[in-house]
Amino acid sequence: IAQVRGWKPGSQDYQFLYFSWISFGEWLQDLVDLNGNGQIELSEWLECLDKRLDYDFYEAFIKLIDGNEDGKIVIDELRLFYQAYQIDTTHIEEAFETLDLNLDSSISKEEFKQIFDQFLYSEDLQAPGNWFLGVSLAKQL
Repeated sequence: IAQVRGWKPGSQDYQFLYFSWISFGEWLQDLVDLNGNGQIELSEWLECLDKRLDYDFYEAFIKLIDGNEDGKIVIDELRLFYQAYQIDTTHIEEAFETLDLNLDSSISKEEFKQIFDQFLYSEDLQAPGNWFLGVSLAKQL
């Protein structure tokens, strides 16, 4: 993401992104690695999600995706995020339309919070949040 946005090592934006994600990773490791073996196992992750802890993960993802920091995610920003993380962009338009809950051509912080909550916790395969990382499981089935 830093490379795509032209953030150089040592710049304020680069440092913020780097330390946010390093700190986030360390915090997540401490929180979820219940047996202390240095790895987050599926059973540990699922147990943590079952507790429905109120992480503010969505804010970290908004910072990561919202390139111009205007508080909204537009399709080009989502496309860059997908490309940076090697997520298939074949259905980006359909995914974005599904994620844009009020169909105003952008995803607000409020919409993203709802989407991310669905992504983490919803058992409804048709929930828009299941499109967060591309084509939903429901479409693949």
